[in-house]
Amino acid sequence: AGEPISFTITWGNVGEGKATGVVVTDDLPGDAGLDWSITGSTGTGSTCSISGAVGSEKLTCNVGSIEGNTPASVDDVDDDTKNSGSVTVTSDTTPASCGVVDNTGRITSANDGTNTNDGQITVLCPDIKVTKTPDGGSVDAGDPITWTIKVENLGPGNATGVTLSD
Repeated sequence: AGEPISFTITWGNVGEGKATGVVVTDDLPGDAGLDWSITGSTGTGSTCSISGAVGSEKLTCNVGSIEGNTPASVDDVDDDTKNSGSVTVTSDTTPASCGVVDNTGRITSANDGTNTNDGQITVLCPDIKVTKTPDGGSVDAGDPITWTIKVENLGPGNATGVTLSD
């Protein structure tokens, strides 16, 4: 928690025919503490935008048409920005974002139907604890009193910016 998370959606046309009416969408995860922005794109990813309020944001990429690939270039579709694209969406996280963040990207076309792909990121959160213990149950008047203070992180995530005050 406290570090950004990102999903990259990549698409292309591995068929030999031209794909038309191509639209890529993603109902972005609305988990608490998340607010998405586009942080990068390639090829037809430049057609993307995010709409909606925080918690119900939607990514839409109006790609249009994607030319077909010849059999020799099918294996290279992810590297061929003429015939493919990508977009990266990023959000900061907060302690409210802890846990698994699921996301599903969707591509549709007028002449080839729909395809989806899932991804997930786990936001690890710290669980800080402080224990203050007296060094002894009693003390004579005039003697010093000492305490032991122990700070721990019981969670799987790194705790940053921790301050102890007493």
